[in-house]
Amino acid sequence: MQALEEPFPPGELLVAPGTADIEDFHLPSVMVNTSVISPSGSMTRKSCSGVIVHPKLVVSAAHCVCIARLPRDEDSTPR
Repeated sequence: MQALEEPFPPGELLVAPGTADIEDFHLPSVMVNTSVISPSGSMTRKSCSGVIVHPKLVVSAAHCVCIARLPRDEDSTPR
């Protein structure tokens, strides 16, 4: 498979259909900063983005707030 030299034409702005929400006070996206402490006691700090989906709810990726772990045998067992 050959890679495209330019995925989009230069200078073209890609915009989703609709209009800009210029009256809303809150931004639709936020920065999510977390400090995750592992069972061994080591701390990892992460910064990710999140999307505001409700006044009290932000959706972000799991890797932003969960500790990574190695796969286990039971992970591949159908439930």
